[in-house]
Amino acid sequence: MAERWVGRVALVTGASSGNGEQIARRLVEQGMKVVTCVKADVFHQLKAIADELNAKHSPGLMHPLVCDVSKESDILAMFKEIQEKFGGVDVCVNNAGLALDSPLLSGKTDRWQYMLDVNVMGVAICTREAVAQMMKNGVDDGHIIFLNSIAGHRIGVGSTIGFYSGTKYMITAISEGVRQELRLKNSHIRVTNISPGKVETQFYPTLFGEERAKKMASEFPYLQPQDIASSVLHALHAPPHVQTSLDDPQFKYSILMMADRWVGRVALVTGASVGIGAAIAKKLVKHGMKVVGCANNGINKVKAIAEELKSQNAPGLLHPVKCDVSKEDEILAMFAEIKDKFGGVDVCVNNAGLSIDCPLMSGKTEDWRHLLNVNVLGLSICTREALNQMTERGVDDGHIFHLSSVGGHFVFSSVSFYCGTKHMVRALTEGLRQELRAKKSNIRITSISPGYVQTEFLQRMVGEEIAKKYTYEMKGLDAEDIADALAYALHAPPHCQVHDILLRPTDQKQ
Repeated sequence: MAERWVGRVALVTGASSGNGEQIARRLVEQGMKVVTCVKADVFHQLKAIADELNAKHSPGLMHPLVCDVSKESDILAMFKEIQEKFGGVDVCVNNAGLALDSPLLSGKTDRWQYMLDVNVMGVAICTREAVAQMMKNGVDDGHIIFLNSIAGHRIGVGSTIGFYSGTKYMITAISEGVRQELRLKNSHIRVTNISPGKVETQFYPTLFGEERAKKMASEFPYLQPQDIASSVLHALHAPPHVQTSLDDPQFKYSILMMADRWVGRVALVTGASVGIGAAIAKKLVKHGMKVVGCANNGINKVKAIAEELKSQNAPGLLHPVKCDVSKEDEILAMFAEIKDKFGGVDVCVNNAGLSIDCPLMSGKTEDWRHLLNVNVLGLSICTREALNQMTERGVDDGHIFHLSSVGGHFVFSSVSFYCGTKHMVRALTEGLRQELRAKKSNIRITSISPGYVQTEFLQRMVGEEIAKKYTYEMKGLDAEDIADALAYALHAPPHCQVHDILLRPTDQKQ
């Protein structure tokens, strides 16, 4: 845990079991004062956890409280006690939530009301009170964390929990709304939305019954609550200027050590001459991987980076290859060289991409075509060839990365065609995930979507003057922040897929 959090105060709602319990345990172990709350009927479980941790003389402490988050009066009383006993919160983890089997066609109104009271109103009130305490106390580096769900982004076919999914879709909107409100107030309080898939807790047995839950568990390994707790630590650990949002987030976090299984393995990084690509290539080499770094006009820069890493006695190596990813014949030649020299790739990082000033109303056809050739076709061909090499060699734990953009989640009118290519990259990521699952492959796919990064990219996209304006208005992400996010996903245990990472500068408004 970053030292700035030691001794600080965190609230974790719904902490008597599952994700909430593990999050609270990890924060206490990292030296935080953790206020935890549950309803009265399970308070004995929470108190037992607190007594256990406090008896161990952990670096931090746990303070258990009774609070029904479906009742505003309970929430207000809880925050009053936090203020009086600890001075106020610095971190608020909105974990409490529930799902009831109450279909839209036949559900009971009181069940819908209760889900709204807990999943939406409780979360909104806790967030409001936490932010109010932070602002009153002058805390400008606080953190609000929403424990959302994959159901807040898509609804499973044949699902009977559509109302529950609706509450989680609302949390997706609320988390972004809070982030935007904080930016309008020029606050540096951060917001993170964590959306796990299936986690091995009492959630599914309670919702569907033991038998159906066992059947679901037999289909594929569930995530563990410890994986979700590690994601919370990852978000808190990010530098103050970095704000992370995670979908399907899972792994045992270590930003310093890559999992042993990747040492000596082969990674391809496209567009590796500058910026994000160069940072990723350096990080993977320093973790002991054999990295093929490709570039077109910047190949000499890749060679210089390779020599620099060699002089530093980095445990891995960087092998530069000249390749224009807008040309299929050059991509195929590159993969042939990788096969001849290293046997094939285990990790493919599709980083190469560009933007051109080519509006939809007046853009040039050749510019649109070039954007598609690099950002979409080049990425798709590299992905296909990487997967072919993995399949030929029986590699079932490989990893494909798509470097997308915040422009793949939103549209900026000045670069709408570029945003269209990045929206397509997001669709390709999910499409590939589904194709791999249909083949029962364990190869993983991750999309990383950065906001404003302080590299040459923005200058090329919008020109020097506008780029300077961005730099003046906020501290952008560093290329190393994106490389850290990639290491986070790559380090996940084989049963965990970090599907989508959205990174913004803390100060970014859109």
